[in-house]
Amino acid sequence: TMSEPRYSCSSCAASLPAGSFSKSQVNKLEHKKVQSIKCMVCTERAVVAQDGAPKVKVEKQPVVLESKPDKVKAKSSSYDPSLLYIKSPDKTPIIADAVEFAKSFGLGYNVKIGPTSGWRTVVKLAVRGVVRQNKNGDDYISTTMGLFKPGSHNVVSCTDSPAHHITINKALVRIEQARRRAGVEGYIEGTGYEAGANSEGAHKNCFLKYVLLTLARQSNKVQLSLVWNTEPTGHAAGAAALTKLVSELLSPPSSGRNAGSLPETSDLFHSVWVNYNPSSRYNNAITGRGDDAWKLFFGERYAREVVATPMENPPQLMFPPFVFRQANICAFTNIICNVRHWIQDMVDQKYTNASSNTQESSKKRKLAQSSAESSADVRGVKCVELYAGVGTIGLNCLDLLTELNCSDENPHNLACFEAARLSMQPESVRNRAAYRSEPAGAVASSGGLRGYELILVDPPRKGLDEEVLQAMLHYDSPTAVISNGHTDGKSKKRAAQSESTSAENLVNAKRLIYVSCGFPAFKRDAARLTGISPGGSSGPTGSNDKESVRHWKLVHMEGHVLFPGSDHIETLAIFDRL
Repeated sequence: TMSEPRYSCSSCAASLPAGSFSKSQVNKLEHKKVQSIKCMVCTERAVVAQDGAPKVKVEKQPVVLESKPDKVKAKSSSYDPSLLYIKSPDKTPIIADAVEFAKSFGLGYNVKIGPTSGWRTVVKLAVRGVVRQNKNGDDYISTTMGLFKPGSHNVVSCTDSPAHHITINKALVRIEQARRRAGVEGYIEGTGYEAGANSEGAHKNCFLKYVLLTLARQSNKVQLSLVWNTEPTGHAAGAAALTKLVSELLSPPSSGRNAGSLPETSDLFHSVWVNYNPSSRYNNAITGRGDDAWKLFFGERYAREVVATPMENPPQLMFPPFVFRQANICAFTNIICNVRHWIQDMVDQKYTNASSNTQESSKKRKLAQSSAESSADVRGVKCVELYAGVGTIGLNCLDLLTELNCSDENPHNLACFEAARLSMQPESVRNRAAYRSEPAGAVASSGGLRGYELILVDPPRKGLDEEVLQAMLHYDSPTAVISNGHTDGKSKKRAAQSESTSAENLVNAKRLIYVSCGFPAFKRDAARLTGISPGGSSGPTGSNDKESVRHWKLVHMEGHVLFPGSDHIETLAIFDRL
């Protein structure tokens, strides 16, 4: 029998069977009536060609503030509070604030908006049960899977939001069907059954607290995590209910399954994880954090992701469910591409200035020759990245860097970073990158920003830690010490060489690239870094700044709407050292 034709997306590189598209789409493409159809994975209007055929390069046209975003065509019965501004996602209060803030620095503020539907590839939904009575007066459980209504603990259904990628919504339908067949109900708050200790009566099997879904775009399958309201061991009823639910998820009746058995592959799920998180009055976290809280029931450990940047050999990013991943990875790719632009601009300036300077000191030349990895053929800058996650930004810029030192406080990120780094070719490029599992504040306060030409930060919504701000403003002090936490032998050798170098030979950062997901915090940080309060006045900005402070100049700002419909903006800002 002939295998089903497959099509490749030239934007995200996903390989999809013909069944992923409607027959009319396939016919139009085969008969060349259309040049492109919409990719089911990245939702771009990307050219797709039958596997083996030449691929056509896709040129993305970013939307700016003055442009009109596309209209949402999909209708939904779901409640999704994140879509409040979906009719005019470019006219939110936060964007108006950002435009005015940029204007106070004499800058423009273009805003890029991608597709307004089907963009969300990471979804977290609560599952809650409510005790009700039927006509006969008997108790039963009514379970809802969705989002909390703002200001309450009431869950409103959100299983077919137009913001969700279509495969996410398909998975949510499968989860609901499997839950019903397995007899599993949602966690009940405030009834004494929070710990899942009950095993009889109307409250039986109320174990499911949350479902976490992430789309693995390359396979167009879902990495599913079930947050379970028991300890990992010692709860027979909970273990039995969990086993039955997973079996129903992976082997629905339509698959001709053997009851109770798990298949080797799934048509819809990349993997199924369970997070054990028994409820407590002292714990309101979505997921449990113990050493044995996570268990892989089915599939691969990592959802692999490749973002579409100009990088020739990009990394395969690795995402288990317990590390951060962008919910709108397609739109975030635009940010990475623009970060690359500003790094390339810095590289061009560096080597233009170097070629015109014929009076290079012999001391600097000797230092460059002693470096284990220095080469006359390598063009780039040395970069330190704080709040680096699994290396999503930094590793996708590694070809523009001579050295990359990343850090983050999540201990799970290191293994993901190393796996992604080892996927890169050639070896000479991947050996430029290193990682340390340490909070940004600790790295900065120990002198970890010294010796780098570029600082790259992507902090959480609260913004930069105080220690980071202080280091950026004060680290010219010759008493500062370099502290590197590299992961390989060559990097340790570089660290030892750097520590033995006198302070006068150390290079201080000339550029700061700031990716902000919390605009109020960014405004505060920008005022500190520039020494200019909003409105343009110079002077104290709430810090303990002394005369030794060296401020920065804000030279560029741009906005990216990653969550169309919400009052949120991601800002890419460029600061140059004064």
